[in-house]
Amino acid sequence: MRQWTTLHPEFAFLPRKFKIAITGASEDRAATAWHNVGLKLVRNAAGELGFRVSAGGGMGRTPVIATLMREFLPWPHVMNYIEAIVRVYNRYGRRDNK
Repeated sequence: MRQWTTLHPEFAFLPRKFKIAITGASEDRAATAWHNVGLKLVRNAAGELGFRVSAGGGMGRTPVIATLMREFLPWPHVMNYIEAIVRVYNRYGRRDNK
């Protein structure tokens, strides 16, 4: 994921910092609800691995808790899902207050 975000053109001109938090611990030690994208590794009822995805959090002057986007996203789809979130952020993110 780090290499993908470093080389991806969508990350080149973001309006502000963009933070992604990932955790696999039972307790949320990465504070995923306070980042632009929060990923928590979970298993569904069938035992498949995936991520609980939240987006839109922020730790600035007025902190915002992220919104739950998907309760379960199969792990092979996580990169496409993050790319979609980044595209929305890049298109509609605030550029007037850096």
